[in-house]
Amino acid sequence: MKNEVLTKLWQHLLSLQKGFAFSGQKKRIVFENGECRYVDLEMYNIEIHSVVLINIRTGLPNAAETEQMQRLVDYYDKCERYPHENPAIGIVINKTKNDCYISYIGVTDKQKQLAERSLALHEFKG
Repeated sequence: MKNEVLTKLWQHLLSLQKGFAFSGQKKRIVFENGECRYVDLEMYNIEIHSVVLINIRTGLPNAAETEQMQRLVDYYDKCERYPHENPAIGIVINKTKNDCYISYIGVTDKQKQLAERSLALHEFKG
């Protein structure tokens, strides 16, 4: 199910034609303590001048997924973000049999509005 959602998400984002650049899929991030985590999809959006990190999960949202994405966003902002870029945006998409839940991590209200507008995830049904 995860690969199916990832494919649909990628098709959705490409259909928007709003300045997305594909940076990587299944990007490996190694924290200072040696712990490894992966980001399902990493993109750069020219309109909002920000890296967008997306993880796809099955089941209902939970605190552990939110905390993990917050750590990934914090790592990216500390270790990989360029000075001219806005802070990274983390998104966790949880897909259940009948619903799709979208959580934004590490963003201000203004960044969330920009991300929602440019990503049009309210139109994405997974």
